[in-house]
This record gives sequence, structure tokens and C-alpha cells, in this order.
Amino acid sequence: MKGNIFTDLFIRRPVLAIVVNLIILIAGFNAWNSLSVRQYPLSENAAVQISTVYVGASAELVRGFITTPLERAIGAAEGI
Repeated sequence: MKGNIFTDLFIRRPVLAIVVNLIILIAGFNAWNSLSVRQYPLSENAAVQISTVYVGASAELVRGFITTPLERAIGAAEGI
């Protein structure tokens, strides 16, 4: 019966259960509001690594039609 002491306390005192729940909700809401979120964090070493594979094509074909256009598009992105 000792394992039920904690739950029995809240069953006998429903107001205490409500108050504890409200305290937890308020603390969680305050923690959520204080979190700082940055969509694009600053990075000292921005690097992108992409592997391009086209089965059955030569290396020159992949470089000309896939890799080079990708490099140009990524190079045009700000900060990279």
C-alpha cells in the first residue's frame, strides 16, 4: 500500500491536484516563452557536400548536366 500514498494524496485532495497541475502548466509556459529560436543560426564554416550520381552516365555528362548547375545554384546562395 505504500506505493499508492502519492496517488491517494491527490485523490483525497483534488484541489491540490489542480494546483499542482496549474503550477506545472505555468512553469512550462514560462519555459516555452523564454526559449530562443533562430531559424538560420550563424555558422563560422558554412559548407555543403553533395554527391551526384547518375547511373549509366559518364563522369563528364554528370559534371556538365548535374554537378555544375548544382554548384552554381548553391554558390548563388548567400553565406555559402
